[in-house]
Amino acid sequence: MGDATGGSESTATNLGTQRLQGAGVGSIVGGIILGLVSFGLSYPAAAGTVFVLGVLGWLFARRSSVPTTPSVGVAAIGGIALVEATPGVGIGISAFELAVVAVGFGLFDVLAGGTLGRYRRRFE
Repeated sequence: MGDATGGSESTATNLGTQRLQGAGVGSIVGGIILGLVSFGLSYPAAAGTVFVLGVLGWLFARRSSVPTTPSVGVAAIGGIALVEATPGVGIGISAFELAVVAVGFGLFDVLAGGTLGRYRRRFE
């Protein structure tokens, strides 16, 4: 059976796991950038830098054949960091703690995407 996009269900599942893995890679990269940039900049400036880099990556990736999901992951980490850097809004996570959490969740996404992709192919 085909899905709503006209492709097969297998193609849709593979695309979904690839997106999950791509967003995981973006989360890892965003966490690393946030951690490194936080050494030299304030938390709000570092968060803004990560967010802007993610948005710029997404804009430039859309113009080429490069997947955009890693850029979305970087922008998401930057957006979360902007919320956390705003006094009285976030839950009080420091830039380095958020960077560690971002890398951890990114690794989980990459591993989950790979596992789901393998599991799906095994039962086709």
